[in-house]
Amino acid sequence: MKRFFIKISVISLLICGCQSQFPETDAPAAVIVSGNEYATFRSGPPSRSITNGVLPEGSRISFFSSGGLNVSGEALVYQQGKWCGKLPEKWNEGEESAEICAYYPAFQKDSSVYDANGRLKDILACRQSIPHGEVIRLHFSHLFSQITVQVSPTLNNMLRNIRFVPSKTIRSLTPENGDISYDSDERFPIQMESQPDGNYTFLVPAAEKLYIDVEMGTKDGTIQTQIPPYNFQSGRHYICRMKSLTESAGIYTAEDFIAFTHLINGEEYDNRTLDEFGAVVDGKMTYRLQQNIRFSEEECARLLPIGLYLRNLEKGFEDTFDGQGHTLSNLTIHPYENDLCSGLFGYIAEKATVKNLTLADSHFAGEGYSTRYAALLAGENEGLIDGCRVTNGSIEADNAEYIGGLAGVNLGTIRNSAAENISITAKELWTGCLTAINYGGIKNCYAAECDLGKTAQSGGLCFMTDRNGSIENCYVYRVTPGKKSGVLVMNGGTGTIQGCYYDKNSAAIYSKGDLVSKNLLRYDAETWETSNGKLLSDMLNEWVDTKNATAGSDKPYAEWSDKEASHPTHLSQEQKQ
Repeated sequence: MKRFFIKISVISLLICGCQSQFPETDAPAAVIVSGNEYATFRSGPPSRSITNGVLPEGSRISFFSSGGLNVSGEALVYQQGKWCGKLPEKWNEGEESAEICAYYPAFQKDSSVYDANGRLKDILACRQSIPHGEVIRLHFSHLFSQITVQVSPTLNNMLRNIRFVPSKTIRSLTPENGDISYDSDERFPIQMESQPDGNYTFLVPAAEKLYIDVEMGTKDGTIQTQIPPYNFQSGRHYICRMKSLTESAGIYTAEDFIAFTHLINGEEYDNRTLDEFGAVVDGKMTYRLQQNIRFSEEECARLLPIGLYLRNLEKGFEDTFDGQGHTLSNLTIHPYENDLCSGLFGYIAEKATVKNLTLADSHFAGEGYSTRYAALLAGENEGLIDGCRVTNGSIEADNAEYIGGLAGVNLGTIRNSAAENISITAKELWTGCLTAINYGGIKNCYAAECDLGKTAQSGGLCFMTDRNGSIENCYVYRVTPGKKSGVLVMNGGTGTIQGCYYDKNSAAIYSKGDLVSKNLLRYDAETWETSNGKLLSDMLNEWVDTKNATAGSDKPYAEWSDKEASHPTHLSQEQKQ
């Protein structure tokens, strides 16, 4: 029998809220039942904001009450903001509270919580104690737990079907008080056919020490494993990832990435650990992205910046993140509260590396937030960004001081990287396609088809290079300038820029200052011929060959190709092979 490693991650429950409007002169003894909101299944840590669903007009519930109000399973219909049906006109005499139970869909003593296929019905329940004479506002939540089993692509490709058997079933539900009894002898299997996305979602009883036996049918036979015992709670959504022991540790799903962003900042996340996402390579922890991930709006809301640079805390990312050529897409990045450096990576520390990663179709939403450095990839880089791209993205950050496509400020090294088709909106701020401020090194990079037209001051590569920062072997292509702009650099300080290329008949550097510039050449965007008669890609590769020849076997700089796009791009690993 094959054995598989299984990790379960637990995500918190949302407590339901309700808002209804009634006259301030409600008579205290009249029986009024309102409230049609329910808490959705909760994904994420307990700190997440409340998300409610709403039962539509015409919904039917069963309503039970004892104590100060006696109702035995009446069917009520939601109409014009109230639950209507056979209810007493007045509360009972005295001051006793009412113990309320209500269910959607309507549920009676002889009803089953299972459907004809042996699966739990998704029942919304409300249990409340209401002070005598008050308006009854119902607040519903899911009675059972929801679990999504995420089977890795390698394992899922083997499946024909999969069978889940929870260790406990529900023997009875007493609707008058909501009490549930469980049975461990009779077990109802849940059979599913193979799903292309590898996600299998179903309901389980909200019971303690419940485990789930799993049988996976393949063309070669049956594989058996088990989701270990866990204390499941009603209304909560759980994620269980299943993969074979032969599969590498790494980040496979959006939920994995969300968990990683919390754990790397020292926050607990549902019994998960950083060891799931990486391994030590040459003495350094390396986290790996194992496949492309597209994020939903809800998933983006649960992300934390990787590495924090707050007004009262510096906790940079200090390890290696290897995207392995994969892409994170459809991200919406919000500044973190009191964060000075904002991006997917807030703060990349001096010894850290982020490499081989693409961010696509993503947006930095900085409206209403105040931050100093902002970018899609990294707010501040003091380490190494290597082989990274941001493409088809936008940045809106009127309250940031410095904005870049890749990094807000660079004090380390950015190499073999690019910003393509990035739009930046920042009316009074300083911006650059690669980085706003460069105090480090930018080598063998490019910016293409970016729009800085809605910025005040901008540079095609960066706004400013200073403090002996350097820029080498880079080019810009069809960058729309801001109100004041340098095709390559807006403002110079102490530092150097050499062997760089631009396609517009305007100043390469708007205000040079003490910046040392060498071999800044124009090229023709139609023929790609530079002003010295050589092709742009040839000029770029001459520099790469020279640098790599002196670097031994490492060869840190990527070669260039003019075959795959409308402008020269770096050769991918696949192209090299």
